[in-house]
Amino acid sequence: MNTQNNQSTEDKRPTHTLYASQTIDGKEVKVRVGVAWKHKKGDGLNIALDNLVAFANKKSDDTAETE
Repeated sequence: MNTQNNQSTEDKRPTHTLYASQTIDGKEVKVRVGVAWKHKKGDGLNIALDNLVAFANKKSDDTAETE
């Protein structure tokens, strides 16, 4: 059994989960969009995005266009 191989497989697991969130009708909606790993050298993270989420912006009454 190769201990180094088993350890490298474990190191590949994400250390963080990434979410996009938005408040819609008073409720917070979270969507998982990816994962991140700590760099082996130095500070920072490597990220892998699964999804791109776009939330529609509602126009408020004072910024609504008038015709």
